[in-house]
Amino acid sequence: MRAWWRRPEWLLLVPAALYALCLRAYYVGFFNDDAFYIIGARALLRLGRYVELHSPDLRPFYTHPPGYAWLLAPWGAVTGDTLLGYQLLSVALTLAAVWLVTRLAERPGETGPLAGRSPAGPGFVGAIGEPGLAAAAAFALNPATVTLSGVVLSEVPFIAFSLATLALARRRWEDRGAGTWVLLGLLAGYVTSLRLSGLSLVLALGGCLLLERRWREAALAGTCSAAVFLPHLVRVRLALGQSETRIVEMLEPYGRDPVAGLAAAVAGGVPYYVYELFGRTLFRAPGWLGGILAALAAGLAAWGLIRWGHRGWRKLPVAFFMVYVAVHLLWPYRSGRYAYPALPLACVFLFAGAAEAERRLRRRGLVLGLLALSVTLSAWPVARAVRASLSEKTDRTAGPQRTAAWIRENTPPEGVFAANYDGRVYLLTGRRCLHLPSAGGAETLRDWLRDFRVDYVLAEDLSGYMRRSTGIVEARRPLDAAELEALLGAGARAFAEPAEGTVVFRAP
Repeated sequence: MRAWWRRPEWLLLVPAALYALCLRAYYVGFFNDDAFYIIGARALLRLGRYVELHSPDLRPFYTHPPGYAWLLAPWGAVTGDTLLGYQLLSVALTLAAVWLVTRLAERPGETGPLAGRSPAGPGFVGAIGEPGLAAAAAFALNPATVTLSGVVLSEVPFIAFSLATLALARRRWEDRGAGTWVLLGLLAGYVTSLRLSGLSLVLALGGCLLLERRWREAALAGTCSAAVFLPHLVRVRLALGQSETRIVEMLEPYGRDPVAGLAAAVAGGVPYYVYELFGRTLFRAPGWLGGILAALAAGLAAWGLIRWGHRGWRKLPVAFFMVYVAVHLLWPYRSGRYAYPALPLACVFLFAGAAEAERRLRRRGLVLGLLALSVTLSAWPVARAVRASLSEKTDRTAGPQRTAAWIRENTPPEGVFAANYDGRVYLLTGRRCLHLPSAGGAETLRDWLRDFRVDYVLAEDLSGYMRRSTGIVEARRPLDAAELEALLGAGARAFAEPAEGTVVFRAP
C-alpha cells in the first residue's frame, strides 16, 4: 500500500490552488465558442430545446454538437446557471483529468517502460520521479492547462472523458461481458458529441478490437457510440442538406489537388504542433532554445510511444493519439486549442520515453530532471497568468466592458445586432445577435441587414479571429471596422471605444 506522500491525490493540491487563482485568465465569452456552449445549455434549461437562444428566430443549433450542453444544463440547474458555476465545473474536470493521467501508469507485474518502476528516491520528491506521476504533474502545471482550467470550452470535458474511457479500457480490456463494451461505446460516443474530433476515439476503439478479431465487442462499442453522436449529424444533414460544418471544412481544401493539399498540411502542421505541444506548452523557452527543446522532447515522446507497447489495452492510447493528430494535421485551421486535448497523452509518452532512456542508460534522474525543467520553464508564464487574473484588466481578462455597458444602456432590449462574435455579444449584453456575413459589397450587406431586420452592427478587434492555415478563403474573411464603415457610411457610427477596438454602427 502506498505511503500517504506517494498517493497521486496529493498532486492535485497545488494545481487546484493555481486553477482557482486563474479563473479570470480568460473572461467567459473571450473565445466566442464558450458563449455558444452556455447558450446551448440555457436553451435546454429554459426551453427544453437545443436552439440558438441568441438568434432572433431561435433557429435550431447546428454549428456545435450538443454534448457539452447536455453536461452544462443539469450542472447549471443545480448551481444557479452562473458563469462562475460553469467555470468551477471546468476546474473540477481538469483536476479529474490530472488524476486520470496517473491512472494510465502501470502497476507492478505489467510490462512496458513504466512497469514496476521504483521511485527515484525516498519521500515525495522520489514519488514524483515515477513516470506516471511526473506526466500528471507536467500536464497539470504547464501554462496551457493552468490558464485553460477554468474556461467553458469543450476541450476540457473532452480531455476528462477521453481519459476516463482509456482508464476504463485499461481496467476492463480482457472483459468479455457486454456491459463493459456498451459503456465504453457510450463514453466514446459522448466524447464525439463534445467535439467531432472525438470520432478518433471511436475509430481507435473499434480498430483495436477488430485487430484482435473481437467482432462482438467491436460491434457493441461501435453501435453504442453511433447511437450517441449520429443523431446530431443526421439532424444537420436533414435540415441543411449538407454534412456537419466541420466535415465540410475539413474536406473542402483538398478538392482540387488532394496530394498537394495533403503534403502542404503535413509540412506545415507537424512543426506547428510539435512546437505548440512541447515548445509553447511543456518547455517554454525563448527563441531558438524553445525550438531545440521542442524537437528533443518530441523525439523522446516518439520513442516513448514506440516503446509503450501495443498489446492488449496498450494499443488504444497509441491509436487514439495518432488518429487525433492525423485529423488535426488535415484540418484547414491550426490552433493551440487543437493541440491541448493531445497534451495528456503527449506527457505520458514523453515520460515513458524518459523512463526507457533511464533503463537503457542505467542512470536515474532523467524523469525527475525533465519534470523539473518543465515546471521551471512554466513558472514565469504561470506567475504572469496568475497576476493578470487577479489584478489586470486586459482584452483577455476583462473584455469589452465599456462597449457592453454602452449597448445595455443605449440600445433597446429587443434590438438585433450583427457581429463576428455573435455568441459573445449575447452573453455580455443580452441582445439578440446574428453572425455577420463576410462576402459581398455594400448593397449585398444592406440587403442582408434589412432582410434579417438588424438594428446595429458591432465591429470588434479581429486579431484573434481564427483563419485558415491552408490558404485564405476571401469569401469567408471577416470584415473589420474600416471595411464596415466604408460599406455602411461614416454617418452610421453610433459608438466607438478605441481602447477595446470596437465600433457600433446603426444599420441602414
